[in-house]
Amino acid sequence: MANIAKVFKNHVPNCKVFHPNGRQITFIGGKHITQVKADIDYLESVIAAGDQFVYVDPEESEVDTDELTVEGRVAKIKREAIAEFLAAQAAAAQHNSSSESKALNPATSSQLLNAAESQSGAVSTPAEGVKVVAPVTKTK
Repeated sequence: MANIAKVFKNHVPNCKVFHPNGRQITFIGGKHITQVKADIDYLESVIAAGDQFVYVDPEESEVDTDELTVEGRVAKIKREAIAEFLAAQAAAAQHNSSSESKALNPATSSQLLNAAESQSGAVSTPAEGVKVVAPVTKTK
């Protein structure tokens, strides 16, 4: 299950912003990721007031907190790999069901000989009365 958090950014990479009551909001690497309603409300009011440093990037306004941990990222990669595999299996099954299946018939020796002759002129049938002998290798 996805746990969505709000992402706020700051033009100052590592800094702190304080609530009027003294509560501290820390930006690390220019980001503050939170699910705390009080922090979200306060930072949105700061942005609405026209603060020059705090902003929300439209391309990264929310993040799934499960993906912030190594285990969460590994689980996401596994889910994506399984989905890809299942999609490939479905595509292969659809391809196999739509292709024509014909029974395979074994080739006769004369068909093989004809095919070999058509590929290269080196193979030919021996003349009548000629005996073909395989070379003998000596073994120790």
